[in-house]
Amino acid sequence: MKKILSIDDHGIITGGLEKLTQKSDTEMSVGSAKNFTEALRMLKKESWDLIILDISLKGKSGLDVLKEIKSLYPKIPVLMFSLHNNIEFVRRSLKLGASGYVTKDSPEEEVSEAINKVLAKGHYISKDVAENLIFTPESTTHGELSGREFEILVKVGEGKNVREIADELHLSENTIETYRARIKEKMNMKRDAELIRYCVAAKLVNVEIPNAG
Repeated sequence: MKKILSIDDHGIITGGLEKLTQKSDTEMSVGSAKNFTEALRMLKKESWDLIILDISLKGKSGLDVLKEIKSLYPKIPVLMFSLHNNIEFVRRSLKLGASGYVTKDSPEEEVSEAINKVLAKGHYISKDVAENLIFTPESTTHGELSGREFEILVKVGEGKNVREIADELHLSENTIETYRARIKEKMNMKRDAELIRYCVAAKLVNVEIPNAG
């Protein structure tokens, strides 16, 4: 019996994984945690063969959770399972020790293939991002950002305001403001428009550059 821990704050995703694993030739059981605190409690309590981790979690970013998990439990393979098909999310995940990355809009067969490959100590990258990962040059200006800071940078780059970002990440607007100020300081930028232009130029987002000043 292979034991899989799903870290995702959307119950429907975990439920979908449970149904998917039931179709597999390998016998599997799926446990779930909504955040890092719950996951850590479960990791201390039981042994797990695979962790399936979302990036957009409440509180601590999935990228930051990945970093913590790999430092505490380096031998447990982690498969990132995310809505983001952004190359930089994939690149960061792999650098932090993820064994694979698959997008949530991938066909069931591909998700199943990714799970089985990573369980077998292999690696897997979703087909819709693998080619772009190879041919997209790496940018370093945002390299010093934490996982959560990078996630917020991308959302600013998409033109989302503080309230929208706060609602999506289930954080307070003051917290988002603090992150945004920290991002600007680290990247030596003063205005949101600069961040947006940077995101477009670095191909972190796929939007037109606004004329904002």
